[in-house]
Order: sequence, then structure tokens, then C-alpha cells
Amino acid sequence: MSAILQPAGNADVKPVQQKSSRVFIVDDALENIRILVETLKSEYTIMFARSGEAALRLAVDAFLQLQDLFLAVAQQFQDTPHEDRQ
Repeated sequence: MSAILQPAGNADVKPVQQKSSRVFIVDDALENIRILVETLKSEYTIMFARSGEAALRLAVDAFLQLQDLFLAVAQQFQDTPHEDRQ
């Protein structure tokens, strides 16, 4: 099995490569993950988790990061004088 498919430490989640669109695979069978990675890796950023718990942790983390970004943009917009807004 390729080292690229080894889970990342205790988090059990690993990015495989960076592309513009993303696919997130959740499966406890490394062979299934390997097949999907080999099939999709040329077109997508692929991440995988080997457990539902790890997948949910990643989803919650991603949601919280988006929420923080949204709040920062909203605050910046609120702090910008009306006449300077585009």
C-alpha cells in the first residue's frame, strides 16, 4: 500500500493532493480508499477518514472555519464607512 494512503496520526484524516474541487471519502477499508483515490486523484483534492467519528470532526472543523471567515467578513463590512463600500 502506498504511503500516501496512510492515515494521518490520531486524527485518522489525511489530504492526498490539492486541486480546486474536493472529494471526501469515509471508509474503514483501505483498499476501497485506494481504488477511489487512484480513480479520482487527477481531478480532485481527495481527503479521507477511516471512521465516522474522524469524518464528523473534520466536517465540524470545516464548518467552524467557514463560520469564522463569514463573521470576519461581516465585521469588516460593518466597520467600513458606507461611502467606501462598493
